Amino acid sequence: MSVLPKELVRDFIKEQHFTNTDDVLSLLKEMFKDVLQEALEVELEEKLGYDKYQISDKTTTNSRNGYSKKTVKSELGPVEINIPREQNGEFEPQIIQKHQRCMIHQIRASMKYVASGDQKTFAKDLKSIYFAINEETALNNLLEVKEQWGKKYPSAIKSWENHWDSLSTLFMFPPETRKIMYTTNVIESLNSQYRKVTKTKRIFPTDQSLQKMLYLATMKMTQKWTMRYRGWDLVLNQLNILFNDVLQSEAF
Repeated sequence: MSVLPKELVRDFIKEQHFTNTDDVLSLLKEMFKDVLQEALEVELEEKLGYDKYQISDKTTTNSRNGYSKKTVKSELGPVEINIPREQNGEFEPQIIQKHQRCMIHQIRASMKYVASGDQKTFAKDLKSIYFAINEETALNNLLEVKEQWGKKYPSAIKSWENHWDSLSTLFMFPPETRKIMYTTNVIESLNSQYRKVTKTKRIFPTDQSLQKMLYLATMKMTQKWTMRYRGWDLVLNQLNILFNDVLQSEAF
């Protein structure tokens, strides 16, 4: 069943003057972006309880606080949207869920709520969480940090509590492996290079053509990877124990 009446679709097509499939895909991408953006605005409106332009209906001390940019991956390609924020830092959009996959991102996310004069001490206390020997110890240390800083910086602590289910998976790995996972610098650098080689070509005729381009780009980049990670042999052994089924056929 069509979402829109055929007559409406036809009238819309006539207005656009499409000349090729690229024009159609480009418009679909823009429409996808607009719908996604509006869905985020509606989610925040429901959380705050008042429309963006109806301040008189406001019944909460919480308010909108600008936007943060995010690139969303989709079947139409990457789409850049603006995720609305609010002052309390409690908004968790459902249509685009936020994932703090690496510890360095979580630290930065919580530090933005902390006054500059307290950041050094606060950061030192956070180390007791992510350097803990196991999840139980880390959670106990989080409670201690909350007791110390919770009243002064509730949003900073809530950021850790809201994402604990994701963050706690870090403790399934041995300390040597965790060191690699604290930051995504290497991955972000790799993705940056991928974007450079694909941004000039919006449409790929087949998945294989895209894979070939990324493969060639990877081969070129790996020629510069000459430094061996310290303790990699130990890390590799740990990964083989944890993910034997995945890695047993790979050659390192």
